[in-house]
Amino acid sequence: MYYFDVTDILIYVEKETSVSGIQRVSFEVIRRMVARLGPENVRLSYWDRGRREYVALASDFVQDMDEFSADDLSAVFFGKKARPVRDAAPTLMRYRNNPLKYWFHHKVCSYQAARGNERHFAKLGSSIAEWEAFKAREVPSEMGKRAIEVQRSKVNETAQPGDQLVILGATWGIDGLQPALQRLKDDCGLKIYQLVHDLIPIITPEHIAGDFSGEFYHWLRSSMGYCDRFLANSQNTARDLQRFMEEIAQHCPIDVVPLAQKFDVVHSNRAIGRVAKVVEIRRWRNLRVT
Repeated sequence: MYYFDVTDILIYVEKETSVSGIQRVSFEVIRRMVARLGPENVRLSYWDRGRREYVALASDFVQDMDEFSADDLSAVFFGKKARPVRDAAPTLMRYRNNPLKYWFHHKVCSYQAARGNERHFAKLGSSIAEWEAFKAREVPSEMGKRAIEVQRSKVNETAQPGDQLVILGATWGIDGLQPALQRLKDDCGLKIYQLVHDLIPIITPEHIAGDFSGEFYHWLRSSMGYCDRFLANSQNTARDLQRFMEEIAQHCPIDVVPLAQKFDVVHSNRAIGRVAKVVEIRRWRNLRVT
């Protein structure tokens, strides 16, 4: 069984509606792997921050998605709580998957609009006119809500030794995730691969805001405990990662899987194929060993 971590995608669509580069690459790789291996062999997994457990989803629904859709993914992750983008006020988009916060801020905006407080909306990048235009076409709150029902399970109850967990996205700074991955490694025998996009926060910390460099360093160092292999998106990243391992006296194999420089069908197929090939080859070798 192949598990693909989508924790960062879940956190992303919780508040955002457009797609970023890392999430787009992750989704396209996962979508192609579902088509290539069959949904019965692929599950999407994520760290449920509320329940404090690592959960897996059936991947059947991915076959029906032609592209990254914040609406569809919200319906999967958040069920009936998910409010489609078209039904969310422009100033309240970040609360569309949190009904209580959406209701509260909706009341605040209605109050400020009634007062004529243009500054309130300007701070939100909007205006009273835009709010009133939305209100004029607003549908009742229960309309437009839908859920995509998918089978869920706890990974520690279903995973078998030798199953593979592939992490393609940005998972640093997510409270509780790394200890959960370490437990899956130790207790379930999962083989864990982590894709590293770059080591800029470590190499040039002077260009990084706040304490993000320290957070990234701690994440990368801790991941050495549970990762069986790293995937690097370029030879340069692989070299930087190798130097980092030498500095902390750790070792973990690295596979280079260059991604597409532009996202068209031909280039993305090649990039996705490289990731798939590495994962499938490792799976075959693991089966031979066991």
